[in-house]
Formats: sequence, C-alpha cells, structure tokens
Amino acid sequence: MSDSTTPAGVPGIGDLAAVGRRMWWLVLLRGIIAVVFGVFAIMTPLLTLLGLTFVFAAYAIVDGVAAIVQAIRGRDRLKGWGWLLAQGIVSVLAGLVAVIFPFAAGLVASIFVLWLIAFWSLIAGIAGFPAAHAMADGGRKVWAYVSSVLSVLFGILLIVLVALNPGDAVLSLIWVLGVYAIVFGLMLVVLAFQVRSGAKKVAESTEA
Repeated sequence: MSDSTTPAGVPGIGDLAAVGRRMWWLVLLRGIIAVVFGVFAIMTPLLTLLGLTFVFAAYAIVDGVAAIVQAIRGRDRLKGWGWLLAQGIVSVLAGLVAVIFPFAAGLVASIFVLWLIAFWSLIAGIAGFPAAHAMADGGRKVWAYVSSVLSVLFGILLIVLVALNPGDAVLSLIWVLGVYAIVFGLMLVVLAFQVRSGAKKVAESTEA
C-alpha cells in the first residue's frame, strides 16, 4: 500500500517501488546491449567503416528506444523523465544518421562517424546530469552521476583525438569505444539490480 502521509496526487513510496519493479529490466537491457557492443568492437578492431557504422547505429537505436520507453513509462512518477526522453531521442537520431550516411566518402565518412559518436556521447552525458539530480539520494544517484561524467569525458576525449590525428583515430578509437561501452554497460547492469533490490525492500517495508 502507498504511504498514508503522502499528499494527494503525489507518488508515495509504494508507488515508486512499483515503478522500480516494472522498469529495472529496461536499465538491465541497456547495460547488456552496451557490454555486447563493447566486446564486439574490441574483438573486431579491423572492421570496415560500414560494419562499425551499423554496429554503432544498432546500439544507439536500441539503447535510445529503451531509454524512451523507460521515460514514457515513468513520466507520471519520475521528475527527470523529460531529460531521459531527450537522451533517448538523441540516441535514436544519431543511430539513424549513421545508417543513412553514405559510405563512399571513405576516411571522411569515418571521421564523420567518429564526430557523430563524440557529440552523441557528450550530449547524452550532459542530459544525464539533470536526470541524476532528480533521483533520490543513494547509490543509484551516485551511479547516474558517474555514468554521466564518463559519457562527457569520453565525448571530449574523442573530439580531441580526432582533431589531432583523424587517420589513426579511425582504428585506434574502436578500442576506446569498446572499453567505454563495456564499463558503461556494467555500471548500468549494477544500477539495474540496485533498483530491483531497492524496490523489493521498499515494497516489503510498506506491506509490513
């Protein structure tokens, strides 16, 4: 049952716990997708641009759709749902642009894709700060802040490296992208189980 001290129209502890129980698997899904993408990128460093483009596009689109669904399902109870929705839309758009960008430009296309990834990571990280700030204090808020910081730092690092040496960046940064995706994905996996565990404990306390 909901917290009886909660004013009318304001979600109670029980309501937030229900959201956590329904939505934790979406966070887990995003984490698994990121880890799979990272491992694939590291194991195939000599992929052609076309392969890299479609791998990134698939990850960005699926991750963006998952974020959009998570935001829409929690819009009545999550203060930062609008920022999460914006992050998801940016991710989907970045993936779609990567798919339709012509392959014939060779190195120019490679650099374009890297710039696209860099700005996508930067914008996604910046959008994550307000969403993290809206969370209740605790481990989930810390993980959300750390994820946003890593995303911003990765975007800045990628911008600097591409600007200094675009040719070498095309291949060497595949490894960086893979490592980042794995670390970010593992953090999301941990966050997902924390959300599920926290929601379960809150539900048990409210039912007692």
